[in-house]
Order: sequence, then C-alpha cells, then structure tokens
Amino acid sequence: MVLVLQISTLLITVLTANALIFELPSGAHKRSTRHRDISRKVKRAPNLPSAWSYYGCITDGPQRTLNAMSFTSDSMTVESCVNFCDGHGYVYAGLEYSRECYCDNTLQNGATTTTDCNLLCSGDSSEVCGGGYKLSTYKSSNAVATPLSSYNGYVYKGCYTDSIESRSVPVGMGFTGSLTPQKCIDACAAQGYSYAGLEYAQECYCGNTNSGTLADETGCNMPCAGDGAHLCGGGNRLTLYQSGTFGRGDPSWSYVNCYTDSVGQRTLPTPLGIASMTIGKCEAACGAAGFLYAGVEYGGECWCGNTILGTATVAASGACNMACNGDATEICGGGNAINIYRSGSSGPSVVPSYGQWTSQGCYVDSVAQRSLPVAMAVSGGPAAMTVESCLDACGTNGYTYAGTEYGGECYCGSSIAAGKAEDGRCSMSCNGNPAEICGGPNGLSLYILTTSSTTQTTQSSTSSSTSTSQTSSASSTSQTSSTSSTSLTSSTSSTSQTSQSSQTTSTSTYTTPTGTSTSTSPSSTPTGASCPSKPACVRQYTSIAGDTCASIALAYGLQAADIQTANAGLNCNSIGASTSVCIPSSCTSVYVTQGSTTCDNVGTLVGVTAQVILASNPTINCNSIAQGATLRAKGLGVSSRTLHAGGRLPFPSFGHRYSFSFPGT
Repeated sequence: MVLVLQISTLLITVLTANALIFELPSGAHKRSTRHRDISRKVKRAPNLPSAWSYYGCITDGPQRTLNAMSFTSDSMTVESCVNFCDGHGYVYAGLEYSRECYCDNTLQNGATTTTDCNLLCSGDSSEVCGGGYKLSTYKSSNAVATPLSSYNGYVYKGCYTDSIESRSVPVGMGFTGSLTPQKCIDACAAQGYSYAGLEYAQECYCGNTNSGTLADETGCNMPCAGDGAHLCGGGNRLTLYQSGTFGRGDPSWSYVNCYTDSVGQRTLPTPLGIASMTIGKCEAACGAAGFLYAGVEYGGECWCGNTILGTATVAASGACNMACNGDATEICGGGNAINIYRSGSSGPSVVPSYGQWTSQGCYVDSVAQRSLPVAMAVSGGPAAMTVESCLDACGTNGYTYAGTEYGGECYCGSSIAAGKAEDGRCSMSCNGNPAEICGGPNGLSLYILTTSSTTQTTQSSTSSSTSTSQTSSASSTSQTSSTSSTSLTSSTSSTSQTSQSSQTTSTSTYTTPTGTSTSTSPSSTPTGASCPSKPACVRQYTSIAGDTCASIALAYGLQAADIQTANAGLNCNSIGASTSVCIPSSCTSVYVTQGSTTCDNVGTLVGVTAQVILASNPTINCNSIAQGATLRAKGLGVSSRTLHAGGRLPFPSFGHRYSFSFPGT
C-alpha cells in the first residue's frame, strides 16, 4: 500500500511539472561539446518586465541584426539580457550562442525568422539563448527613443560621423553620471560653444566647428544613459545640436527659407565679398546695392538678387546648418544651401519708358558675343549709371538700341543679335539709382528708340514697315526691316541703316533714298591719312591686382604709351586694384574717301566688316558716305585676355567654389 502511494505521488509530481513546460521554437541542430541544447531539458517561461514579450527566433550574421549595444557573460539568462536592454532604453533584446546579448531599436541587415534557436543559456539551463548566428529575440511595447528636437536655443541637426582619432566636435566634456541631452547642451552653452554632440549613450562633446558629415539616422541608436526616451548618438556617431537662429539681422528684413543652390545655377546671382560674415552684414550690403533679397551660404558667402532664380527649391531639413564665420550664434546656410532674406522695401523696378525710348524686356548677352556691339561711356562713369544716362548717351551717338547690364554697363547698337532671357536674370539695381533695374549678369535690359518710322521685329516673327518721305518732286520711298527669329532690327528714316541680322552674322544690305541695294565692289578708293587726335577717353576700366599699362593696352588693341598718355601720373608698372583707367581710342588708321561710297565698300578695302566701320564711326550714314569723309578704319579692339569690365567687382573666390572673372567688354 505504501509502495502504491509513493508511485502515485511520483506520477502527480511529474504531471504537475509537465504542465508548467513553456515551449520555445526549436529545430534540428548539431550537438556542441561547448554549448548544451534543449533536447533533454525542461524549459520554463522567463520572468520578463511587463512591456516585454517573446518575439521569435531570427537570423544574425557578421553585420549584426541588433548592433547598438551588447555584452557577453558565462552567467547569461534571458532576464539579464532583457533587463540590460530595457535599462538602456532599447526595444529589442536578442540572445545568441548561449552567452551573448544584443540590443537595438530596429532589426537590421535583412534579418529573417528561423526555427534554429536551440542552445541553452549559460546561466540557466532551463532557458534558450539562441544558436550559432541565431537570436532568441524579445521585444518591448514601449516607445522607441528619439532625438530631443530642441532645447535652450539649440536645435537638433542630425546624426553625424565621428572618430576617436579626429573628433568632429573637438572638446570632450568628461561627463560623469547619467547623461541626458539637456545636461550636455547646458554644459556646452555655459562655455559659449555653438555645437553640442552626444555619443555612445554617455559622452558629451562641444565646439564651434563640426567636421563630421551627415550620416544615416540609424547610426545614432543609443538611448541616453540618463534618459531612455531620447537618443545619445551611437558608436562613432554624434547626435548633434547647434545653437543659432535663422531670424537675426535687420528687423526690416524677413526670413524666407533655406533654398537649394548650385555653382551652375545660382539662386541669387550677385556675390558680395564680406569679411567676418553675419546675417546683418549681408542684408546691409545687399540693401545698399539696391537688392530685394539677401542670402548667406557656406558660413561666409553673401549673395544678392531681386528674384529667386533658377530651379531652386526649399532645401531638405538641416541643409542650412553652418554657423556664420563672423558670429557662431547665427546660421549662414550650408554646402549648396542658402538662407534667403527679403527686404521690406519694394526693390528696384524696370523703367518702362524714357522720352521716345521704350523697354523691350531682358535679353541674353555674353562676353564672347555681344548682343549690342558698342560699349558706351556715360557721364560720371559706371558708378553713376542710370537707365536715363545710358539712353541719352546712345541716342546722342545716333544709335536706336540701348541696353544696361550688370548695374553699371551701357551698350548701344542699331540691331540686337540675341533672344529674350526668360529666367529673371535682369534684376540688378543701377549703380547710380538703386530704384531702377540695369540688367544683370549676362542679362541686358533693352530699350529701343521708338519714332514714327521705327519698327520692331520680335523673336518669333518677321515684320516690315513702310515709311514715306516727301521731296521737292513729291516722290516717296519705302524702307523695310527684317530679322531672323533671334534678332531685332529697326529703320528710322531714309538716311538710317537697316540691317538684316541673325544671332551670329550680319550682311551688308542698306536702305537708300531710292530703294534697297547691295554693294559688292567699291565705288571709290580711300586714301591713307594720319590718325586724328584721340579723344581723352572712350571708356573707363577698373583695374585688378597685377594690371600694368602693357597688359591693359594688349587687351584693348593699344600700346602701353597710349595708356600712359591718357592717364597722366599713372604708375604703369604697378597700377594696383580698383584704379579707374582711361581707355583712349585705338584708332590705328584713317581713310579719306575719294568719292561717294558705303560702309560695305570701305570695309572690303580695309579688311573689316561694315558693322566695324559703323561702330568706329557711329555718326555716319553707311548707305551714303560723301566724298572727302574722314573715317576711322578700326574701332576698339579687344583681345582674348581676360579682364574685369569697368565698374565690376571680381567674384569672391571661395574655397569650395569656382572663382570667376569677366572679360573686358
């Protein structure tokens, strides 16, 4: 009887034990002499924190599935691993190879589910701790840690690279205790630093520069040692914060946004060189130059304009992240990213008309192929440029086309060999009147003299007009004007030139009082004569460092002595930058006509085009040049040497940008 009772008691005990068995996934495995498997063991449910539960058996590899934090122990249990990950703010905990524990907030590197978790924990043989490259994984329902968005004037900038050999943010604060973002930011702010970076859950770094690069957010995956709800970097990764604001500077300017920019297509076209850059300095400089917009970029660049050009779009968050080199508490754009501000003023505007001149809009121009061929000096020089002064100068010299460019340049002609610019490049204020627009970089604000006999042919059409003039016999003649799809021409009277032009060529057809004729051979033979006295100046040139009389003369088809004669007291060997240099006429030969002739005939004889003859002698009637007329055979020659045009400032040369110079015009 006693034996029966003992057997019954033993059976009840075994059945009770079996009722408590907690089965975890298992599968085929190879026996290991080092690690015990579960084939003969009874498993029990681990004692987990309330938010945690078993997630599954997942694959691992050399590129870890969970790689934020880890530890190994010969006393490993499920509880010790889960409590470790939970205490550091992670939502995944994984056990592998009996004694390894891994934590993270995401599953990485293509992890998949499997059934091969079959090794017992080194610290508790009743629990399973993964397998070879197999993770017994547990997950928390708690929220994943995130970066602190902002605190105490510092804004989260992103996850940045770092290394022990070369710290991205250089000053280590030697923190002890439980680190939080707030503690690190307060420590950096107290020392006057603009950057605060947190790394590896418990390290704090400060500085006024950041040499790291923006990295994937998954690299900053360690919750802070003192605040599991927020991230504090990762291995060689900084959770970075920066002080500063986009809204400082002149209160009359308002912040627009951070925009994309590129060297090939500038968002704001005009650069200004400013030392120790701040937002306020850039705004003041652009405002003084008459611009509506000011933009700061790459910590030390200032750009101005009256429109936001090109294909610029609002940049990605964090793209404008560089401190101004003149004030580390302000943000001055980033690499190919520009912070743009708008003035409260209305900005410059187009002068629609002046006298008999009317605006035609903005036209393309280039140094290599001038849309209007004659560069014209105005009273007071480039610094005094206005629309009115340019139009007066061109009109006085007999031209019917006039254009202003780059704030201080004036060009004239009798036709234009270019098309309209539709990208808003004509947005620069006139140097002499900031309320007026005077073209822009390679953009010509074009005006045409509109009289009763002037016609305009636009880019997409060809037109003709007939003007009638009375003589003593009451006869009349008609004049025509034609153009290609990329040019404008005009005819003003029976004594004016009408030219048929394309963007790159000109013919020698002129309208005469008795009809239209084309001359192909000279009707008279010019004879040589001495060059008349040269005028004092035909233009002003603003020198750059390294210029000499010889180098300037070479660019304008002159001799060094010509430059010296026209500029008394000038040191020809060392002119220096920003010196206004008088450029005299480069007349090299003069001809006196022996009979009635045309520009075409004279040009054929001396080896130049009729347009060159007209440009050199702007007051003549190319269709009917009287006998005995004294003509300059050559006008201003420009070589291929690169010079800055008078009145222009050279582009600043930035370390990460191309630097530019403009050829002489």
